[in-house]
Amino acid sequence: MSADKEVTKCSSSEQHIRLLQTFEPLLCERLVASTVVYLLAPTLSLEKAKSISDIQKRDGKKEAVRALLQQLYECTENGWFQAFIDSLQESGYEHLANYILGVSGSLDDLEELETFKKLITICTPQLASIQPSQILPHLTCLTDDDRETIQVDERNDGARQAALTLLCRLVQKGGKWFREFVSALRKTNCGHLADLLDPESSDLGANASEGDNSETIAKAKSLELEDDTVGDIVSHTEVYNSLDDTDNADLQSSNTHPMTTQNLSCNDEEEPIASLEELDVVVKEIEANKAVTSQPPVAEQQDDADRDKDESYETDDNEHDNDDPEEIKTFNLRNYQLELVEPALEGKNTIICAPTGSGKTLTSCYIMQRHLEKNFTGTRRNMVVFLVNQRPLVEQQGKVFQEFLAPKGYRVIQLTGETVTIPLSEVVEEGYDVIVLTAQVLENALRDNIVDSLSVFTMMVFDECHHCQKLEPYNCIMGRYRDMKIDKPTEPRPQIVGLTASLGVGKAKTSQSAVEHIVSICANLDADTIATVLTHKNELAQYVAVPEEELLSVQGRAEDPFAKKIIAIMCTIERIMQTSEGAASFDQKGKDLRPPSEQGTQSYEQWVVQLGKTSAELLDDKRMRRVFKTCTDHLRKYNDALFVNKDVRTKDALDFLNRYFDKLNEPERRQGFDKLDNDLFQLFQEQKAELEVFSKDPSLKNPLLEKLGLIIRKAYKDNENTRGIVLTKTRASCFALKNWIEETDDMKDLNPGVLIGGGRNADIPGMNQPQQNNLLEMFQEGNHRIIICTSVGQEGIDIKLCNLVLRYNYANNEIGRVQAKGRNRVKDGKVFLLAGADTRIKEREELNMMRENMMYKAISEVKRMTDRYFTRQIQELQRDDQRKRHGRAEDKAAAESKRKRETPREAVKFLCGRCNDFACWSTDFREFKESHHLLLDDSFMERVTILPHKRPMQIDEMYKHGKVHCKKCKHDWGIVARIEYIDYPILKISSFILVMPKGTRKVIRKWKDAPFHVEPFTEEDKQKVVNTEKENAAN
Repeated sequence: MSADKEVTKCSSSEQHIRLLQTFEPLLCERLVASTVVYLLAPTLSLEKAKSISDIQKRDGKKEAVRALLQQLYECTENGWFQAFIDSLQESGYEHLANYILGVSGSLDDLEELETFKKLITICTPQLASIQPSQILPHLTCLTDDDRETIQVDERNDGARQAALTLLCRLVQKGGKWFREFVSALRKTNCGHLADLLDPESSDLGANASEGDNSETIAKAKSLELEDDTVGDIVSHTEVYNSLDDTDNADLQSSNTHPMTTQNLSCNDEEEPIASLEELDVVVKEIEANKAVTSQPPVAEQQDDADRDKDESYETDDNEHDNDDPEEIKTFNLRNYQLELVEPALEGKNTIICAPTGSGKTLTSCYIMQRHLEKNFTGTRRNMVVFLVNQRPLVEQQGKVFQEFLAPKGYRVIQLTGETVTIPLSEVVEEGYDVIVLTAQVLENALRDNIVDSLSVFTMMVFDECHHCQKLEPYNCIMGRYRDMKIDKPTEPRPQIVGLTASLGVGKAKTSQSAVEHIVSICANLDADTIATVLTHKNELAQYVAVPEEELLSVQGRAEDPFAKKIIAIMCTIERIMQTSEGAASFDQKGKDLRPPSEQGTQSYEQWVVQLGKTSAELLDDKRMRRVFKTCTDHLRKYNDALFVNKDVRTKDALDFLNRYFDKLNEPERRQGFDKLDNDLFQLFQEQKAELEVFSKDPSLKNPLLEKLGLIIRKAYKDNENTRGIVLTKTRASCFALKNWIEETDDMKDLNPGVLIGGGRNADIPGMNQPQQNNLLEMFQEGNHRIIICTSVGQEGIDIKLCNLVLRYNYANNEIGRVQAKGRNRVKDGKVFLLAGADTRIKEREELNMMRENMMYKAISEVKRMTDRYFTRQIQELQRDDQRKRHGRAEDKAAAESKRKRETPREAVKFLCGRCNDFACWSTDFREFKESHHLLLDDSFMERVTILPHKRPMQIDEMYKHGKVHCKKCKHDWGIVARIEYIDYPILKISSFILVMPKGTRKVIRKWKDAPFHVEPFTEEDKQKVVNTEKENAAN
C-alpha cells in the first residue's frame, strides 16, 4: 500500500489519532523524541517542542515520546499527521513511518532489525569497551542529536556510558545500521568485535557495508532468546479494518490490546531516565539472555584493599573443561569463611552473621555453587533464589554471581519490580539456576499465584536477613514457608540461608529480651543455627577493616533571627485561627486550640495535622473549614522550613519556602485564591526581604554544618583519593547538603551525588533503579568523590574504596549503627557522628553501642543452647506466629465484611478539602488492581481543571499523565491515568471531606480506612466507559 493511499484512507484527524494510539507502544520503544520534535516545531510550536525536549532530559525517552504523541493528538493544525510521518522519514525512522503506513515489506524489516537488536544486546559486555569518539565519524545512520547526546555522555560519564548510549541509539534505527556498525568496528581496529557480531563479513574487509544479512540473522535467531517482540504483531489489514468500521473502532478492544500492550512494549513498568534507562534495559536483557560464552570481566570480590587478587580465588585447569581456564574462577575461601559456610554445606538452614567486609556475598556464592552441584532425588531441579530488600542490591549482588557462576554454565538472571519484563513464572519454567530479585517481586508473584509454591526452589538466600520480621516482605515470604512446614510437612521446602552483619535486639532492654529477639529471627527464618566466626577470629581481624569512630556534639547557632522571624509568622497564623468564628466551636466541643510551646518540632507537626482533621470534621461553616485548612497548610510548611534551617543553611530553608510560594503563585493556582490565601501569600512576601538578609549573613552560619565542612576538607586534604558517604535523615537535607558542597569553592570539585530511595514523595521524587546504579558506579569510578544518602545508602551497598562515613544529625538503631560503620571498607577509615547538642542523638547512639554489645552476647547465648531446647523454642514461636497471622487475616476479612454491611445505602458525598465544593459520590468509585481508585462519573470533568503532570510515568498498567485540581480553588485532588487508551481520574481520599448520609463529616488519610466498600473495576464497567466515549464522540 502506498503512502499516498494510506494518508487518503486515514483522512480524518480522529482516525490518525487512533492509528498512532495503536502504534504508541512501538513508538515509545523505538523512537527518540528529541530527534524529530524540532522538525515538528512549525506544526506544534517551538515552545511545545522545547518542553518535550526538556521532558526527555528529565524523565527519559519514553515519557518524551508519550508527551509528543499527546501534543499531536491535541493538535488542531491541518496536516499534522503527515508532518509527523515526514519527520520520521527525515530523522532516520523511515522503517517506523513505513510500518505505521502499512508499506509492503515493513514487517519483514522490523523483524530483521529486532534480530540485530538481540545480537547487539547479547554482545553488549564486549561492545561496551569501544571508544565512541573513534566510531562516530563512521556512522552516517546517526542524527546530530544522537551524536551530541553520545558526546555529552562520553564527556560527563565516560566512554563506557557513552558506548552503551551509542548502542541503544543504534538499535532504534532503520536501514543498514547493522552493516555500517560492523564496518565501523573494522575501520577502528575492533575487528575482533566485528567478528563477534558478524564473522561472515570479515572476508569482505573494512568497507563491507552492504550485502546479505541472512547468516547474521540466522546466528541471532539460533540463540533461543525469549523476546519475540515482533513475531505476533497483528496485521495492518486488521488494524485498518477496525479503523474503517465505525461501530467497532474502539482500539481498546480485545482484538488490538494484545498487540499494543504485550507484543510491542518491552518494559512498561520502568521509570525511564534518558540513556540511563536504556542502559538498564540493555543490561537486564543481557542478564536474562546471555549465552554461556559471553564473559564479563572478573572483579575483586574480597574487601581487603592491600591483598593480591589470587588470595580470593584461583583458576583450576583440571576441574573444568574450558578452552580458556583463566575465565573459570574457583573459590579459595579463607579459614574464617570456611567456618561460616560449614553448616550450610551440611544442608542446615543457616543464618550467617559476620561483619561487613568479611565477604558474605562471596561465601553465599560458594554455598550456592555447591548446592547447584548436588543431585536431588525426585523431579525437582536445583534452583536458587537470592533475595534482597533494596533495588540497587539486585545488580550489585547479581554481578558477583554472574562473574563466578555464569562461566561454569549456570544461568543467572536479575529481576526487580521496576525493571522486570519477564514474568517470574517464565523465569522459573525456563530453568534459570540463580534468580536475584527483590523480595517484593517474589511476594507479589506468590500472592497473585504467578508462582504456585516455594517448593519450586531448592534454596533461598536472604541478604540483610535481619529484616525478616513483622510485616516485611521477607517475613511474608517466610510465613508461607512456615505454613508449609506446619501444614504440609511432606512437601519439599527450599534450604534457607540468611546473611547479615547485625541481627539487632529489637526494643530489648534486658539480656533475656535480647536473646528472645534473636531466637524470634531464627524462628522466622526457620534457622537451625547461627554461623559466626569463633575459631578463626584472628584471621577475620586481619581482613575486616575496623574504622576509627568519633562522636561529636555541636552547639547550634547562638542567635537565629531567621527562626525567630518564621516563628513570628507562625504565631500570626495561629492567632487568625484563634480569633476566627470557628474558634467558638472548638470551645463548645471542649477542643483546645493552643499549640505546643515550641515550633520546629515533631510535636508541633503532629498538632497541626490533627488540627486540620479536627477542624474539617467539627466546623459546620464551610468558610471556617477553609480558613483552618489554609492556615494549617501554611503552618506545616513553615514548620518544615524550621527543620531545614536547623539541619543545614538558612539559605536552604528560605529556598524551601520560596519553592512553596512560587508554586502557589502559578497562574492556575492563583485563580483559586480567596482573601485569606492572598493575605497569607502577602504576609510571606512582606517578610521575604528581611529573611533574605538573614540567609546571607555570614555570622549566622550553622555550626553543625561548619563542623561537617572541616571534617570533609581535612579528609580530602590528607588523602586526595578519599571516598566519602554522608548519611542524613531526609531527602530535603540530602539535596541541601549537595547544594552546599557545590556552592562552596574549596569543596565543589568533589562533585557530590545524591542517593535516595525509590518511594514516591510529593515534593521530592525518588530515584529509580537505573539512576541509583549509575550513581553508585560513578562514585566507584571517582566521578562523584562524595555522595549524600538517606537510609537507602546505609545497608548493603558495597563501595570498596570508601574510607569516610559521616552520619549527619542522624542515628536510628543498633543495626543502623553497625551497617553505617560497614560502609567504610578501607583500613584506617573513619566514621563520624555529628549531632546537634540540642538533640537526643548522642544519647541514642550511646544506647545503640550498649545494644550492639548486648546483641553479641545474646547471639553467644543462643549458640550455647542445646539443639533440643533451641528446636522446641523455634517450633513454639512458629506455631504461635501462625495463630497470630491467621487471626490477623480473619480480622481483616471480618473488617472488610463489616465495612460492606455498614456501607451506607445512600452514597457518601465527597467535598473538596479546601473550598468544600461538591466533587463526587462514593458509589462512582471502582477499585483497580486492589490499590487504585478510579472515578466513573461523566459529569466529573465539569468540576475540575486538568493540568499536565510534571513527571508523567508508567505505573503498573497505568500511564500517569495529568493532575486533577478543583475547578474553584485549584486544590490537588489526584491524577489522570490512561488504562488501555482510556483516561480515568484517580483521586486521593485525603484531599476530600467525606459527608456521611446522616450529615457527619470525616477526613480519611488512606483509602483502606474508607467508611464504605468500593466495588472492583470490571469488564462491564470498562464497556460502559467505552460506550460513553463513543456516544460523546458521536455528539
